[in-house]
Amino acid sequence: MKFLLIAFTLGLTFLSGCAQQSIDTATAEQQSHTQADTGTETSVFDQAAIAVARLSDADIHSTPVSVTLDTPLDAWQHIAQAQSFTRDINNPAVKKYRRWYTAKQRHFDHIGNRAQLYMAYIIGELERNQLPLELALLPFVESAYNPFAYSPSGAAGLWQFMRPTGDHLGLKRDIWYDGRRDIISSTDAAIRYLKYLNKRFKGDWLLTLAAYNAGEGTVSKAMRANLRAGKSSDFWSLRLPSETRAYVPKLIALAQVTASPA
Repeated sequence: MKFLLIAFTLGLTFLSGCAQQSIDTATAEQQSHTQADTGTETSVFDQAAIAVARLSDADIHSTPVSVTLDTPLDAWQHIAQAQSFTRDINNPAVKKYRRWYTAKQRHFDHIGNRAQLYMAYIIGELERNQLPLELALLPFVESAYNPFAYSPSGAAGLWQFMRPTGDHLGLKRDIWYDGRRDIISSTDAAIRYLKYLNKRFKGDWLLTLAAYNAGEGTVSKAMRANLRAGKSSDFWSLRLPSETRAYVPKLIALAQVTASPA
């Protein structure tokens, strides 16, 4: 019995060490990259999808997705050229964050280096689902493109899902695995959630983003209050939490800076 207890303890120690080594390796800026095959007939975003499709389930659950962009058209340029709902907004709050971002080159460089591991795949999935490519910048605002990010409130992963939201979207979670930190599973969940919210708010992407941050019930309640008071129910007119009032302008400003890097 004593021998079995010792063996069991050693086994747990070994497994714990392996798990910690995996986390340490992934958090060290994801230095080991999975290389995508390149070809003349596919775009860099198709290459990303091919690379992801070749991963086994074990790879998906243990290794961050990584794609090397080896053409002049990188992910940032692709987002800049395809912008839709953020291009012409010039609200004072957007100007404020635009000034902030333009003074933070080192911040951009640091997060950009991390984002290049995942951004091509996310852009490919957004294109496949016919969603605005500015949404690929959402993890920049949410998690600084860190798949291991945790917020004080308990949100996790690139897309910063709370546990109830992740559970509702079908993201599996146990002692060894958290789907919110899985690049592929969480991106699929984020896209489904964004499509649902955008449909609920009748195609208004600012309200969609506000609902993504504050919750659809919070935004709907603020809209109903404005309508009862005879006020406009657009995003800029709503009384929302201060975090949400900053969240949407941040994304718009980031998209605009991406579109005008000079």
